[in-house]
Amino acid sequence: MAVTSNVNKNKFLSIAASVVLGLAAVIGLQACSSSGGGTPETQDASGLFKSGTANLNAGAVVPTDVRAFVHGGRIIAFSISSHILFDGQITNITGDDFTATVDLYETGEMTQADIAVTGKVTSQSQITGTLAGTGVGNGTFTLVYDAAYNTAATLARITKPVDWEGNWLTTFSFNTDVDPDDFDMFDTDSFTMKAFDTSSSVTDICLFVGDVTIPDSTINIYMTLSDIPAGGSNDTTCTSLDVAPLVKYTGFSAVLSESNTDNDLLFAHTNGTNSVFGILTQP
Repeated sequence: MAVTSNVNKNKFLSIAASVVLGLAAVIGLQACSSSGGGTPETQDASGLFKSGTANLNAGAVVPTDVRAFVHGGRIIAFSISSHILFDGQITNITGDDFTATVDLYETGEMTQADIAVTGKVTSQSQITGTLAGTGVGNGTFTLVYDAAYNTAATLARITKPVDWEGNWLTTFSFNTDVDPDDFDMFDTDSFTMKAFDTSSSVTDICLFVGDVTIPDSTINIYMTLSDIPAGGSNDTTCTSLDVAPLVKYTGFSAVLSESNTDNDLLFAHTNGTNSVFGILTQP
C-alpha cells in the first residue's frame, strides 16, 4: 500500500510540474510577443518603378503606365499617356507606413502644390498610396519596383554616339510631332535637349542645356540639372517654359534596356512651375 501511495504521489507531482512549466512557457511567449514584435522593420522607398497604376479623380483618369524615380527621399512619378507628373518629398517612413507631400503638374504646368500623400511601402517591391488633393490630385496609386534600379550607372551608358530620340512632354507638347526631339550627350557629363516642331517653318523650338552627375555608381540613377537659355528659334515658346528669375530644372534620368540593351532613356525634370519628362530611345 505504501508503494502504491508513493507512486500516485509522484505521478501527481509530475503532472503538476508539467502544468506549471507549460503555463510559464505560454506567459514567456506572450511577453516576448508584446515586447519585441510590435513594430515592423522600417522599409526603404528608394528605386525605379514601372507598370504602375492609378485611379484619379474618382475614376476619370486611370493610367496604367505610371513610372517613378525615388532617390534621397524625392519622388517623381508620372504618366506619359495622361500627361501628368507628381514631384515631391517623402517626409516620413515608420515601419511600412509613409507620408509625403507632392506637387501636381498637368500638361507640363504645376496646378496644385503640397498635396498630402499617405500609404505603404515594401522595400524593392511596391509603393501604394492615397493622394488627398482635388481633381486628378485625388485618388490612389500603386508603383511596382523595377529591378533595372540595381544596374550600375556609368557615363558610358548614358553617353551615346547617336542622339537619344523620342517625345518630350511639357507645356509645349511635342507628343504629336512628326520629327522626334533629341537628347544629345555632347560631352562626358553634359547634354542638350532639342525640341522640334515640323508643323511650322521653325526647326528647333527650345534648347535645354544641362549637366549629368552620378550620385551612386551602384544604382541606375543619374541626377540631371538643366535650364532653357534665352534662345532657340522660337523665343515665345521657349520663354513660356522659363521662370523669371531663372529657376533651373532638376530631376533624374535612368538608362533602361526595354527595347534593347541600354537603348532607352527615362527622364523627368521640374522647376516648380513647369515639368519636362519622357522616354527616349536609340534609333
